[in-house]
Amino acid sequence: MTKRLLMYVLLVLTLMAGQVALASEIAVDTFGAAWGFKSGTGVTPKSGNPAYVFANPFTSAAEGRVVDIWAPLGQISGTPQLDVYLLGDAGNSPGTVLGSWTATFPSGTDNLVHISVVGGPTLSLGTDYWFAVGPGSNTNVFGLWNLTDPGDWTDRWYAGDPGGPWTEVPPMNELCAFRVDVVPEPATLALVGCGLGSLMLRRRRK
Repeated sequence: MTKRLLMYVLLVLTLMAGQVALASEIAVDTFGAAWGFKSGTGVTPKSGNPAYVFANPFTSAAEGRVVDIWAPLGQISGTPQLDVYLLGDAGNSPGTVLGSWTATFPSGTDNLVHISVVGGPTLSLGTDYWFAVGPGSNTNVFGLWNLTDPGDWTDRWYAGDPGGPWTEVPPMNELCAFRVDVVPEPATLALVGCGLGSLMLRRRRK
């Protein structure tokens, strides 16, 4: 293979890898149409004794590293700050905390909050996880995590701490709104690049 062809192959693979890396995929999205959620209605993560952390299960529809999170969050009273968690599954209940992020937002309710995640956990396609919202280190908050519109949820859990123990809440047939986006891992991109490179070399030899 000539040096010119080798340079061409490397350039194409680099550009293609860059395009893939920039393209995020939706792992879960429970919002209604056009980021829809129910105004002023939801569960109430709060500080105090007991503190409340609410969790919602989901099955990841994509594989990759978490890069963006959205949720409608608010503050009914206290300091407008809540923590967002991603957890593994422990047999139909929330499991180990995979990552947590603090979200601050304007006073009041119905804030569509976006969290840009750096060095986030990796989600696997078809694997069960949990999304949770709680007071975190905030010792003075009565918050709100809005329900989606429409919703169909039959499994909600809450706890005083994201480490559990967790208690099941009676089904309310409504779902809280949240979205998680991921991008493919570098190892996955490298495998894709190697495969494309092999195909190009075979075509060249023919």
